[in-house]
Amino acid sequence: GMVRVAAHPKNASVVLLHLKRSNPLAEVIEWDPSLAPSSIMDEAPIGKRESGGWIKACLARNWFFIGASRTGKSNELSVFFDSITSVPDALIWLIDRKGGRAARPWMPALDWCAVEIDEARVLLSVALAELRARAMLAYFGDEQLRPTIEVPAIFVVVDEANQVTSVDG
Repeated sequence: GMVRVAAHPKNASVVLLHLKRSNPLAEVIEWDPSLAPSSIMDEAPIGKRESGGWIKACLARNWFFIGASRTGKSNELSVFFDSITSVPDALIWLIDRKGGRAARPWMPALDWCAVEIDEARVLLSVALAELRARAMLAYFGDEQLRPTIEVPAIFVVVDEANQVTSVDG
């Protein structure tokens, strides 16, 4: 079965323990293209609730997907890619030492894919240079630069970070 723990909405000292005989999310979830945001600053679907409703969040933030094998990380990444590739104010740069295997359906929509460690180093160097240039040239009094079509948000996605961070040389 499935176990979920939640705080009681009216009494913080009480915990609700939900026991399920079967996983309500075990069914295949069909993607509805109308859910895709029109800007990276809009809310986008990031998962499903037990009740069947979509969980939504603004994608313009830092993300870190972690979990054991076979727990849905690639599915979560696919939903993430679908939302980001549908908007005009965001780019995806992917580092995938497995040759882009996890992102294969999205390869035509990605803006840069590095599969070798030397390519990954170039991608990260360009990302750092872009970050520094934006920090120097795009300050208008706000803490965060708001993405536009001319200056889009850049998502650097690293699939299997260990294969990137643990390479000799």
